[in-house]
Amino acid sequence: VVFKPLAEQDKNPFPLNVNGMDVYMAMLTEKFSRDKSKPPEEDVETRRHYMTHTRREVQMEFHLGDSSIVRKCLVYNLKSEQMLQVRHPMHKCPESKLPTKNQRLMQVADLTATEKRIFNEVMEREKAKEQLDQTLIDYADSPSLQKCLYDAAQEQVNEMGHDNDIMDDEDVVRQKIDYLAPFLTSFPNGLPRNRNQAMTARLECLQALKERLLQRATIIQAHLDREQEELKLRNTQFNRIQSEDPEERRAAEEEFKKHSEEIMFRLSILDARLKRHEKFAIKEYTNLDHSLSEDPRLRILREKSSSK
Repeated sequence: VVFKPLAEQDKNPFPLNVNGMDVYMAMLTEKFSRDKSKPPEEDVETRRHYMTHTRREVQMEFHLGDSSIVRKCLVYNLKSEQMLQVRHPMHKCPESKLPTKNQRLMQVADLTATEKRIFNEVMEREKAKEQLDQTLIDYADSPSLQKCLYDAAQEQVNEMGHDNDIMDDEDVVRQKIDYLAPFLTSFPNGLPRNRNQAMTARLECLQALKERLLQRATIIQAHLDREQEELKLRNTQFNRIQSEDPEERRAAEEEFKKHSEEIMFRLSILDARLKRHEKFAIKEYTNLDHSLSEDPRLRILREKSSSK
C-alpha cells in the first residue's frame, strides 16, 4: 500500500489519517502464488490498483506459461464505460482470449469490492495502531505493574523450587517406610537364605521403585504431549480462518492469543514439573540403593563380597 498527502482540492475516494496526517491510499499491489488448478493465463500473479481521483486503474498480470514468452496482462479502468483498456501500453492479450462483457462487469465489481475491503482493513489497522500508541503513552505516564502469564508461570516454577524442603521432609518419611519388606515375605522369618535370594529381593525392590517413578514421569509427559497437541491444533485452526471481515478476524486473533497463552502457561508448569521429577527420581533411586546396601537383612550380600 502506498500513501500520498491529501490536498484540500483532492476528491480521493480513499482518504484516511495516518500519524496525524491526512493522506489517501494511492496505490495497492497484491501478489498471488501459483494456483495449479488453473491454467497460467487465467491465474493472476500480480494485481496493481491505482487509486487516485484522476486514475482509477487496475493492471492484472497473469502467470507465465511454460511455453509462453509474453505474460498476459489486462488493464481495467474502473471509471470508464469501456472497462477493459485494450489500447493501454501494458495490455497484452490475444483478442480471441479477451473476457466477455459479463466477465468484465463481474471483474470490475470484484475489483471495486476488493479495494473497499482492503481500505477498511487499513483503516482498522491504523485505528488499532493509534489505540496502541495511546495505551503506551498512558502507561508511560502512569505505569502500573501487572503480572503477565509468563511471570506467573515463573513464580509457580520458583514455588516448586521451594518445595525441595518439602521433598527432603518426604525423604525422611520414606526412610521410615520399609520398601524391602514386601519382597521378603516368601522367606522364613523374612530373611533370604542365600546370596541369590538376597540379590533377587534387592533387584525386585529397586525395579518396583523404578517402575513407580517411570509411571509418574509418563503421566506428566502424556499431559505435556496433550497440551502441545492442543497448541498445534489451535494454530492449525487459526491459520485456516479465511474471513475477510476485520472484526471477525480480530476476534479470532484475540481468542487464539488468549488460548495460546493459557496453553503456554500450562506447558511451562508441566515442563518444570517433569524436570523436577527427573531430578527427584534420581535422588530417590540412589537413596534406596544406598539403603539396601546397608540393610542388615541383606547382609549376606556383603558377607559373600567380604569373603572374596
